[in-house]
Amino acid sequence: MRKNSVVSVKRGLMMMNLLKVQRKCPGVESGRIAARLLLATALWSAVLPCARAAETSLADVPIPASQEAVPANVMLALSVEFPTAQSHANFSSALAANSTSDSLFEKTRKYLGYFDPTKCYTYDTSNTYFKPSGNTTDVTNAFKCPGEWSGNYLNWATMSVLDLFRWALTGGARDIDLPLDFSATTPVGTTVLKKSWSSNQGTQQNFPDKSLSSGDITSYTPFPVSGTKNLVAVVLNKGLNVEFSYSSGTTAGGTVYKSYPVRVRVCDGTDPTKHEYPDNYYCQKYQSPDDKTKFVYKPVGLIQKNIGRMRFGAVSYLNLNNDTYGNDTQLQAVDGGVLKAHINDSKTY
Repeated sequence: MRKNSVVSVKRGLMMMNLLKVQRKCPGVESGRIAARLLLATALWSAVLPCARAAETSLADVPIPASQEAVPANVMLALSVEFPTAQSHANFSSALAANSTSDSLFEKTRKYLGYFDPTKCYTYDTSNTYFKPSGNTTDVTNAFKCPGEWSGNYLNWATMSVLDLFRWALTGGARDIDLPLDFSATTPVGTTVLKKSWSSNQGTQQNFPDKSLSSGDITSYTPFPVSGTKNLVAVVLNKGLNVEFSYSSGTTAGGTVYKSYPVRVRVCDGTDPTKHEYPDNYYCQKYQSPDDKTKFVYKPVGLIQKNIGRMRFGAVSYLNLNNDTYGNDTQLQAVDGGVLKAHINDSKTY
């Protein structure tokens, strides 16, 4: 019997003895009943196990609100302006704060983004996009692609925070999205993603120049070496493009060697390999509801993956400015926001 339970029993017995002494007092019968109840309570508490808070497992998926598993409604409150759209997403923890250049390309680290880090790419000059040419053959996991573009390097050099935000939620911002339907005899899926626009906001501290050492140039790009000069990629304030130049330092040189729009073909319908990242399902198979032999692959994110149990919508702040709507005091008096997308459960690709 536990120590605190013994104390409770002793207190009950003491109360009964006290009431025995007062037997001749008025209301003694009611006192006896009260004492018996007190003793019973003490004995009952003595045999009960110690109470403890139950451990509750937290669900990592929506919990159905009813037996019919009604989908959860999720309204996204977006704020994807500067500096989210201007800041680089992939960088080393060793990079000093407020750096204007980044030469810390970690070869064995997998950088995420629109490019598959395990694939090599060539640039299609006719269609102005990068397209996969095969898997990296580097068995040391340095993701090298001699004479071609390394997807891992391109993610490091070009992806902004907004790009990874879009990639994680929706699979990426689609610039070309075909076919429109399954009417063709043999539909071919063509999807080209484009990186976010880099405006004139911010400085190199938001998106530093990305410097690749001279000894690594031919292992990660199709470019030749230029003596001991580094290859520097610049995205900041270049719109959709990335500009490359050779430099003796880690910031951009004076002459632009090449410039490309950052557009990449993904989930190619003619690609016989698995349509997914090795560790992250990415390209999803969509079939025609009328003919299961017709299908295409499309990039997906968390929204598409959870569309069966969640419905999504989006709101954002009012985009007001001083020129049109007055001074800051007047702007602060304006309440409300903007509905960007109604909550729906559309399952279109």
